[in-house]
Amino acid sequence: MLRYNLNQVNKLLGSLSTFSEVEISFYDKNFEPTNLNGIHTNTERVCGKLKETLRNKCRQSDLIALTHLTENPEETFFYSYCHFGFVNIVCKIGSNEQPLGYAMIGPFREHKRKREDLERLQAYCTTHDVNFEEIKDAYLKMPVFSSTKSEALKSLLFSLFDYAEIKNFISVKDTMFSTDIEPYIASHLHEKLSIEYLCEYFHVSQKMLYTLFQKNVGTTPKHYINRCRVEKAKQLISTTDMPLSEIASNVGIHDYNYFVKIFKAYAGSTPTFYKKR
Repeated sequence: MLRYNLNQVNKLLGSLSTFSEVEISFYDKNFEPTNLNGIHTNTERVCGKLKETLRNKCRQSDLIALTHLTENPEETFFYSYCHFGFVNIVCKIGSNEQPLGYAMIGPFREHKRKREDLERLQAYCTTHDVNFEEIKDAYLKMPVFSSTKSEALKSLLFSLFDYAEIKNFISVKDTMFSTDIEPYIASHLHEKLSIEYLCEYFHVSQKMLYTLFQKNVGTTPKHYINRCRVEKAKQLISTTDMPLSEIASNVGIHDYNYFVKIFKAYAGSTPTFYKKR
């Protein structure tokens, strides 16, 4: 399971992105986008506006490119053309046996396609009521693709991730649930444990988080956390004289009526009946 130091890796990717004036996106080994990235303003302006209405097509283009590398394990990178004609460099990071993930560098524009690209962009802007002059200005500032520059960027990116691995900024950890997530939840039941917070804290996508819970405890994060809270509440009811409302807050449920509902669903009785028993 992928783990990374978000600040450190993004700092490295941001430096490369600024230097090369191109966007860098990182996907985990399940092709899920991560919050590791280096975004250059000009390319973001072009693709950011295009993706407002073409998001599904852009995602499909990315998946086709990423799938290519898994179906051709001897390859570590190749050039991909999105449905709009822009060029991206797609790289496999890590070994074939245990890839850390995939990096996508781009988009670039090709000088020979300038007229065709601008005509297509103008048609798109007219149809979707987008300011063409703004898009054109951003397009002309996009880096121009060249094999020499792409080879240099590929080498720098691989070196960057080698350095990140050596410094332990990024790693694969298969025991994340038992060594990190489970103990964290047990000691932080009194806090808000939302899916979004857990994903951000452990640097994993929602899909990866749900996969971890299903694989290790056979249920969703929400159900697992509720179950842990009820078990903790039962323990406090049995071993302390704390008021039930205080116990509810102590296990992270501050609405007492909701606490009663959750407790009954998982324990089979109300907290009051359980205490009397």
